[in-house]
Amino acid sequence: MNDRPNAILPSARPQEGLAPDALPPALLDNALAADRAARRRLHAVMTRKMCRWNSNILALWGLCPRAACRRARQCRGNAVDCFRRYGPLVPQHVRDAAELLYLGILEGLTFEQAWANPEQDAEALNEWLVTVERANDPRPIARVPPQS
Repeated sequence: MNDRPNAILPSARPQEGLAPDALPPALLDNALAADRAARRRLHAVMTRKMCRWNSNILALWGLCPRAACRRARQCRGNAVDCFRRYGPLVPQHVRDAAELLYLGILEGLTFEQAWANPEQDAEALNEWLVTVERANDPRPIARVPPQS
């Protein structure tokens, strides 16, 4: 295992603004009121943030046919659609590892603390990221000539 989490894929690091306290205060204040529309907006914002984070941490850009996502090595389109479409293609144990990481960060842990959680299957997530990165490497694979 690497000494540094995601040393191979720095684009898999989560972006700022994941926690609800990063949302605009007016949106949170309205959501706490009995305003149904404000609760829906808050839910929509959190769903987009969660899906974008998961799309990036699971490297779904590598499964996406959009050139912009592949170039940026992160989701550049509709993250909710991307996560719903390509998320099921990721092995379940890798999705579970990403969920534990997400929950740790929501609890206030840093990325490194959440990554170091003993329950975290960081190796499975890292292997997945390496696999996606290798599959999207533009360099041709060297072929070994058959021995005669």
